[in-house]
Amino acid sequence: MFVVLSGSEIGFFEREVVNYSASTYGRRAGQLRLEPFKARDVGLFLPDWSAEDRIRAYGVFGNMPYYLAHVRAADDLGQNILDLILMRDGLLHEEARLLLDVELPDASSYFSVLRAIAAGQTRVNQIDQRTGIGDSSRVSQMLDRLQRLWLVRKELPVTVRNPERSRKSFYRITEPAAPSRPGRGAVAIPPQLRAPETALRRCRRRRSGGRPRHGRRARGRRRRSGARRRAGGARRPCAPAPPAGAVR
Repeated sequence: MFVVLSGSEIGFFEREVVNYSASTYGRRAGQLRLEPFKARDVGLFLPDWSAEDRIRAYGVFGNMPYYLAHVRAADDLGQNILDLILMRDGLLHEEARLLLDVELPDASSYFSVLRAIAAGQTRVNQIDQRTGIGDSSRVSQMLDRLQRLWLVRKELPVTVRNPERSRKSFYRITEPAAPSRPGRGAVAIPPQLRAPETALRRCRRRRSGGRPRHGRRARGRRRRSGARRRAGGARRPCAPAPPAGAVR
């Protein structure tokens, strides 16, 4: 008898099938780790959609056939996001939390690591400071675990000569449906579903420029801003835009 076991829960297969403590250890004849779907493979599920909509669907639902199989081709992408992800009774509304609860022993800590990466803290020391774990070696182990699950990937600048010993590595989220906070996935909401950006929020975003709000760099920036204010050189604060027809 020849038995083939397949599935997408990598942590389960490592614990119950491959590891030394598993009852099937030493009995398998071979193993094959399948690569995730590429963006072009979305056409197998949505052949009538345009190339642009397929790429958007890949950016939202990721590379899992189970997610893509539930996308209704008769509806547009925005309606599928509402029905499958954003609605409380949606099929994928709690999928991210359930996935990490099954795959990882301490899901809340891994959630915080993913949230830090999604917020732009992509280096090990930055992630450690953002999450408050307080142990860079443990953060590195958690990142290695997330890499094995294909949730994040490690990248290096092209100018690095010795990648194995370089400390300039940073991490990116690879799975579009990877959770950025419990109960929700880090989905890309299409423009027609986004709330309009107010003038006050736009002004604050331009002022911040994506700079860090925590850490030594942020503290130094706040000290310099305070020095400018004391010297009388403070910038004009952000203010809500006046209503249409108002006189400034």
